Amino acid sequence: MLIFARKILDDTMAKYGYSSQQALVITIIEIIIGIVTAIPRTSVFGVLFMTAYLGAAVSAHIRVGEPFILPIILALFAWAGLWLREPRLRELVPLRK
Repeated sequence: MLIFARKILDDTMAKYGYSSQQALVITIIEIIIGIVTAIPRTSVFGVLFMTAYLGAAVSAHIRVGEPFILPIILALFAWAGLWLREPRLRELVPLRK
């Protein structure tokens, strides 16, 4: 099962122009971003890093000619969740004045 999943990962990464070694680095970066986002004190930085990461995902999807709306939606959900959780962000970016 794990070998089959690794094959799918390698094939998908090759489609976007990344090697299997780069897939490991990308996976580690995803885990670090998830941890930084989950910690309340560093969640703003986590969402900023996630936005940068998803921007690169948009670029990769555009480069291979695929729909790129999903990474944009994920970034919007991340910011919406942070906005709901962080009162200082709601003061900085209110929906109404």
